[in-house]
Amino acid sequence: MAEKQSELYKLKRWMEEVVLDHRMGRDGELEMGDSCAPDFSQEPAPSENQIRLWPAVQGGDQPLYGVVHSSEYGFWRVLPFSPYAFPALPEELRIREEPPVRVLQGWNSRLVPQQRCAASWRVAELSAEQIFVFERWWLMVQSGEVSGASFGSETGPEIRHPQDPRHDYLASERTRVDMILGEEQAHYGEDSLRKAAEPAEESTYGEEDERS
Repeated sequence: MAEKQSELYKLKRWMEEVVLDHRMGRDGELEMGDSCAPDFSQEPAPSENQIRLWPAVQGGDQPLYGVVHSSEYGFWRVLPFSPYAFPALPEELRIREEPPVRVLQGWNSRLVPQQRCAASWRVAELSAEQIFVFERWWLMVQSGEVSGASFGSETGPEIRHPQDPRHDYLASERTRVDMILGEEQAHYGEDSLRKAAEPAEESTYGEEDERS
């Protein structure tokens, strides 16, 4: 019962932020004209555990913050930051307190070519403590077995219903990252998300499935 209440609280907290965001419009949107071409020539090369900023590709869109992780044969693994302050899924981790980069999207990670990765600004580095937490969580994401008990409120609740509003969030964030990084997302946790999208017999949203 306590675990269920904790999951409901996490979802309520995330949804309240999303509703407020939709009513007020997201802060930090950048208008970039044709005469304002970004210059990355003075930026350091990408390296592991950097937080970098990629410009938006269309005026009025948000830029993208992400963590550069491991390199793989001319590619870098990039984990985007969510636009929100609270994690929406177990595959999201609140790793920092300072806006605008707080919650990592492990489910939305990309393999990005070196040249595309370098077309960004370095803004910060993860601390040693943050790297330790991140690596432990990332191993669980890759195995598809993120334990909420291991991270408490720093990860989000599972998706358990096809009408969960987070499905729209997932689609929107995939599109946002596609437009900026231009690479297909990873598929960690795909089975659980697919199952959550399947209709459940005699199930009501917000009520625990008796079969689980």
